[in-house]
Amino acid sequence: MTTAVLVYNPKSGTAQSMDALRERLRAGLAARGVEEVEERPLDTGDIRAAFRGIDAGRHALLVAAGGDGTVALAAHAAVEAGVVLALLPMGTMNLVARDLGVPLDAMEAADAIATLEERAIDVADVNGHLFVHSSVLGLVPRLGRHRERIRKAWGAPLAVARAAAGFAATALRAEPLTVTLHADGTHETFSTLALAISPNPLCGRPETPLRRDCLDSGVFGVVRSSHRGAWGRVRLLAGIGGGLWGRDPKILRLSARELEVVSRRGTVLVSNDGEPLRLEAPLKYTMRPRALRVLGARV
Repeated sequence: MTTAVLVYNPKSGTAQSMDALRERLRAGLAARGVEEVEERPLDTGDIRAAFRGIDAGRHALLVAAGGDGTVALAAHAAVEAGVVLALLPMGTMNLVARDLGVPLDAMEAADAIATLEERAIDVADVNGHLFVHSSVLGLVPRLGRHRERIRKAWGAPLAVARAAAGFAATALRAEPLTVTLHADGTHETFSTLALAISPNPLCGRPETPLRRDCLDSGVFGVVRSSHRGAWGRVRLLAGIGGGLWGRDPKILRLSARELEVVSRRGTVLVSNDGEPLRLEAPLKYTMRPRALRVLGARV
């Protein structure tokens, strides 16, 4: 019997909407010859538990219903097990789903599973932690922590106000990160407010600023900010928020096959696909060419 594993957040959507999603997913999977769906809800106490025991000998497909953080966890499990990954976007950004041309509505994505094509794409890891879309250092992951505090405090006005004040203070006062970037035998030391590394370069076009045109080149894309001062911070954050960073001359870009980020700090805060991690320096980035098999639109 051909089986798929569905990993999902039980807190996403209503019971009725999840029932409807299950029905449409089963229909889409049946068109691919999948006869049984094994459901595994995410446990916030041990979020990786749902991905354990996935085996290509028993499972043909891993379906991840969630945002980019869930996708990164699912991608790691899919790579290790050698199974194909399918996405049901239920996050805020859904960057990987956008890259793959998967419908951003979960119901439509469930229907599309019947016709999406299998392809192999690059993933990467930093110090052994896998990511699919991007690994970001500097101001962005620090602001992300405050944004998460605001989200968790929503509905409690005083707590939200405190978290928002922390967000603003970090945006205005956080010190730049000083690193040495080793790229393909060269090295450069600089201070930056933001450094982003992606398996395959970001296009930077205003209409799709975080999209990647190619997903299997085996090349890292590196984007860094050279902004300075208070106005520079405002300009950087406005460019990120408005999608115009690709036109900013203070944004510097390069491509490389080998990358290492060295810092004098003992640990560095990193955001892998939106999930914060504190990793020991140096940060060794390793490309895994075409290591992830996924369902995506025809290219």
